[in-house]
Amino acid sequence: RKLILPPLQCWSDRYWNALVRGRFPGVRADAQPLPFHCPFDHLFDNEKWAHSDAPIREHSFLDSHRVLDRDRNDSVRLVVRGAPAEARDHLGREPAVAARTLELSPGDDYAKA
Repeated sequence: RKLILPPLQCWSDRYWNALVRGRFPGVRADAQPLPFHCPFDHLFDNEKWAHSDAPIREHSFLDSHRVLDRDRNDSVRLVVRGAPAEARDHLGREPAVAARTLELSPGDDYAKA
């Protein structure tokens, strides 16, 4: 199994020096609205994940034409009860459709589901 990450949102850019209102110095708010679609490496260390035992995929993985139908139909969407409903992604698309949906409450043991 592989974990397909949800779309990630950033409320601040990533920069090694001081930011101005969450943006690179000199970048206007209309040029970079917040929040924005956040690339994986803004939040996670690619090097560590590449060499970990945790197989992960980006949120758009199931949208790829290269994914075989048998793999797409073997997916499970995990929904946490009480969490806000998933909205459209950063491109205005509906969330990827999984073959099955598993709904759990916070604290549930998903291994037993």
